[in-house]
Amino acid sequence: MRRQHEQGKLTARERVAALLDQGAEWFEVGLLVAWDQYEGQAPAAGVVTGMGRIAGRPVVVVANDATVKAGSWWPETIRKMLRAQEIAMR
Repeated sequence: MRRQHEQGKLTARERVAALLDQGAEWFEVGLLVAWDQYEGQAPAAGVVTGMGRIAGRPVVVVANDATVKAGSWWPETIRKMLRAQEIAMR
């Protein structure tokens, strides 16, 4: 996180918080995906997904996390993103 901030960037979760309505609930989906794989190098599969509200409307948000292996993707990353899309289409 420090490196992101030194470069003037926000983390994925900070970007999500800035995007959502202030004070809106945030329900993160898949926080524990890949927690026990890749020797702990892929927390949350390198992508933040969840549900919140923007302008009062329910939304699904996907944000790549550059703090995890410089934004690398794993098979779980893609599955997690597809799951977020499935939720959004409901």
